[in-house]
Amino acid sequence: MNGRETFPRFLAIDIVLATVFIALASASDVSAQTSQETEFSVPVRIVPDKLSVQEDLRQRSAAERHDALDLEAQQRSAVAAERAAIASETQLWIGWLQLFVSVIGALGLIVTLLLTWASTKAAAAAAKAALDANMLARENFDLDQRPWIKLERPVIQLAEHRGTFAIQFSVEAINVGKTPAKETELHLQISFGKIVTPSVDGVEAYAQSVANPGTWRNSHKIVFPNAGRPMDDAVILDGPPPEGESCRIRYCVNYRGAPTSAIYHTAGEVTFPVSRLISSPKSQKNSWKYNFHGTGSVA
Repeated sequence: MNGRETFPRFLAIDIVLATVFIALASASDVSAQTSQETEFSVPVRIVPDKLSVQEDLRQRSAAERHDALDLEAQQRSAVAAERAAIASETQLWIGWLQLFVSVIGALGLIVTLLLTWASTKAAAAAAKAALDANMLARENFDLDQRPWIKLERPVIQLAEHRGTFAIQFSVEAINVGKTPAKETELHLQISFGKIVTPSVDGVEAYAQSVANPGTWRNSHKIVFPNAGRPMDDAVILDGPPPEGESCRIRYCVNYRGAPTSAIYHTAGEVTFPVSRLISSPKSQKNSWKYNFHGTGSVA
């Protein structure tokens, strides 16, 4: 009986104790939570010492200076990049301008060279024209001042002496120029054959062949202006003239001009039958009808 009553009593006590314990635990948790909440809600101010403040200020100042230097470097880089871009653009424009000026200069140099060449060519042409004009004026002066020998109709005779035959030739040389004709001399060339007409080329060729003063026999005759002088010569034949043939006499009078040493000549040619030379009397020689040709030029 006592044992049964004791067991419920202890059970009740245990239950009460457990309830109290739980209540205390809950109260302890609530108190701890309340204490924790009360602890964090109170503001805390930490007062650093003087060294920590100075170190913090130094680090902060160094960071700010680093940031300022970095920003300044970035700004300088940006300004340098901008200036480089401007310089590149300016250099590009300067390059184009220099190229343009160089092209203009090259074109100007080419134009200058062309103008210089044209000027030189014009100057050379003007100098040549002036030289030609001076030469022409000199030639005109020489032509105006030179002697001019004109030959009259020649007189031809056949002479015989003791079986020796000779053809005598005489012609009047008249100076129609303005200066004396010096060293005037007559040259003859006589041939026989079937001669029909005079030859101008033959007369000129003969005049050129006797133009050398070294072959002249007499160089002392002078014919003054507006004056005449007879020029005589004779050609000795090997025998009597051949009858039935024609005779051709080419003659040339050479002379020098007074202002210059140029050699001039006047030449001509006559053709006639030999029978007329033999049968005609001396008094009729001047009235002969024969072919006559004369030419005058510088030898």
